[in-house]
Amino acid sequence: MTDTIRIILFGLAGASLGILLPGIIESMIQARQSGNSQSKLTGGAAGAAIYTKLISGILIAGLWLYTGFRFDGFMAASLAALLITAALAITVIDWRIRRIPNELVLLMLIAGAAFQIIHFGIGSLPKAILSMLVMMAVFLVPVFLGGFDKIGAGDVKLAGAMGLVLGQSYIVPAVLVMCGALLVYCVIGLFFRKLTLSSRFAFAPFMMLGLGFAMVCL
Repeated sequence: MTDTIRIILFGLAGASLGILLPGIIESMIQARQSGNSQSKLTGGAAGAAIYTKLISGILIAGLWLYTGFRFDGFMAASLAALLITAALAITVIDWRIRRIPNELVLLMLIAGAAFQIIHFGIGSLPKAILSMLVMMAVFLVPVFLGGFDKIGAGDVKLAGAMGLVLGQSYIVPAVLVMCGALLVYCVIGLFFRKLTLSSRFAFAPFMMLGLGFAMVCL
């Protein structure tokens, strides 16, 4: 496949998915707010404004183009772009309604395992699974100490997916970025009195920031 054809394919795929993404996100939000996780994905399409779809299309197209150049191999690049796109969707949904869709976590697990095998080789998968278990164990510590009041079950599952996607190679810098961003957010929030020591807020945006940084920058 020539570079020109690859650029065209990744650009078109990213733009198409980006235009559809706001509607998919709205559908998932509506499904969870109504208590029906089986709602059709077309339900929220009308809730996404045209300019939102255009901005999303441009953003995701740029992301897919970048990953097309960043990763060797069509499949590895496609999986990386899909994973970062899913991370963006999880970020928006958790920020808005404090819930993480199980179907997106499952998508990250499946695509993450495939990405590990294709990009790093089959030998990396056991270490990636270990990384997944370690991440889940770390996030379960506050659950054992204080229950699910601060850390939700979705956060624990997402932490596991994050560990599997990044594996041993990228998980440490991703966690450092996550913790750094979380610390800055908390300090600023406390300083301006937007947060208190008992405040609850979405963890997924910080987790996905770490994941995106590791996949795009390392």
